[in-house]
Amino acid sequence: MILHTREGQWVVPPQQGVWLPADHEHRVETSGGFEMYSIYCFGSILRRLPKEAGLTSVSPLMREIIFAAAGTGAGARQRHLAFLFADEMALKISPALTIPSVTAPRIAQIAAALDRNPGDRRSLEAWSEQLHISSRSLARLFQRDTGTGFTAFRNQIRLKAALLRLAQGEAVTSIALELGFGTASNFIRSFRELTGVTPARYFPDRKRNRDN
Repeated sequence: MILHTREGQWVVPPQQGVWLPADHEHRVETSGGFEMYSIYCFGSILRRLPKEAGLTSVSPLMREIIFAAAGTGAGARQRHLAFLFADEMALKISPALTIPSVTAPRIAQIAAALDRNPGDRRSLEAWSEQLHISSRSLARLFQRDTGTGFTAFRNQIRLKAALLRLAQGEAVTSIALELGFGTASNFIRSFRELTGVTPARYFPDRKRNRDN
C-alpha cells in the first residue's frame, strides 16, 4: 500500500501498519491482492497514542489485538484491548520507505519523471543540463527540498516501485532490469541496504524465482 499524505508518500509493506492522527488528510494507493484492517480510536485512549503519522510494525500480538478488537463490541473488553493496542503501538523511523513531498518546481519535475519511469538512468548532471541549472545548485536544492540527495531520493522511488511489483509476484530479475539496477544481484544488495532483508525474506509467502 502507498499512503499519500501532506508530508509525502509512505510505503506500507505487508505485516506493517500506519498510524494516522485525526483529521490527517490522506489517499491510499494499493496493489493487487490487497487486504486491510482499520482501527479507529477515540476518547481518552488518544492521549496514549502518537500525535504524528508514521509506520508501525504489526507484531503477532498486535495482529491478534486488531482481530479481537474488530469482533468486540463496546464494553470493558474493548477498553482493555484499546490499552493493549496503545501499548503495542510504536512508530518506527524508516526513511527508505518514505518519499518526502517536494515543493521546488525543478525537483517536482524530476520527481514526476522518476515516478513515471523509476528506471530513468539520467544522472544529476544530466538533469542539471536539462533544467538549465548547475549540478551543484541542483544538489543543494535537492537537499533543501527533500532532506536527502538525488541518488537517495531516486532509490526511494525505485524501492516503492519494486515493492509494488514484488507484491504482485513479479520476478526479481525483471524488476532489477526494468528499474535500473542492472542485475538481480545489484537489486538484491540495494534492497537489503534499504530494508535490512532480501526480497525473499520480505515477502516469504510469495513464490518467485530462486534468484531472490
